[in-house]
Formats: sequence, structure tokens, C-alpha cells
Amino acid sequence: MDTPQIIDLAKQVTTAVAPFLPILEPILTGAGEKIGGVAAGAGLDRAKALWAKLSTAVRGNEDARKAVQEVAQAPDDEDAVAALRLQIRKLLAANPGLAGDLAGVLGGDGRVVASGEGSVAIGGNVSGSTIVTGRGNRVGR
Repeated sequence: MDTPQIIDLAKQVTTAVAPFLPILEPILTGAGEKIGGVAAGAGLDRAKALWAKLSTAVRGNEDARKAVQEVAQAPDDEDAVAALRLQIRKLLAANPGLAGDLAGVLGGDGRVVASGEGSVAIGGNVSGSTIVTGRGNRVGR
């Protein structure tokens, strides 16, 4: 997985997990063994699946643990969420297997699908590219 993909994956994981860290973080600190009695639908189910993959790596990294605790205490704090995203990105860069596991939870089978008129599906890196959709466009170079 290249750097732009890792950055995007870290962003997706953080977005999915951060709102639920007040519920998930006690598992990391040993205060709770399992999550129960919380009805938050598919968002919580996805967060639990991601956390099941991510928590071991977080447990082994002091900076990541601290970032998780900050977000658990203040899930709406954008700075805390950004710090967590950075820590997740570092964990993913150091562990390609973890990155693959989390991508599997987020994206299923890894296929990219474009849906609707003018849609664009990108399955890799398009840095430095120009994408034009629509009809009758003229693109000059």
C-alpha cells in the first residue's frame, strides 16, 4: 500500500472509530471486556470490527494509546481526532498486514464501483491527474 492509500485509509478508520471511542476505549484500558447494551446501528458494528483489528497495535504503542484516550474523552475535539489520525497512519505504515485487514473491513472485497452518470471510480493513485466528466467538454493542454 503506498503512502496516499495509507493516508486515506487512516482517515477512513479514524472517521469510523473516533465517535465510538468513549465506548471502545475502556476495552483498551481493561475497564471492560466487551461492549454491550449500546444500540448505534451499523456505525457501531463497523467501529467494533475496526477496533478488533486495530486495538492490539494501539495497545503496543504509547503515543497511539494516548491519542485514543484523548479522543475518548473529547470525541468532538478536531485536534485530538487529527492526532489520532496521525497515529493510525503511523501504525498502518509500519504494519502493511494491519492496513490490509482494516481496508478489508472498510471496503469489502477491494473492488471499486462507479455509480451514476458522470461518476468516476479510482482503484489506485491518481496524483497529478485531471479527471473530466460530463458531455461536450474540451480539454486543452
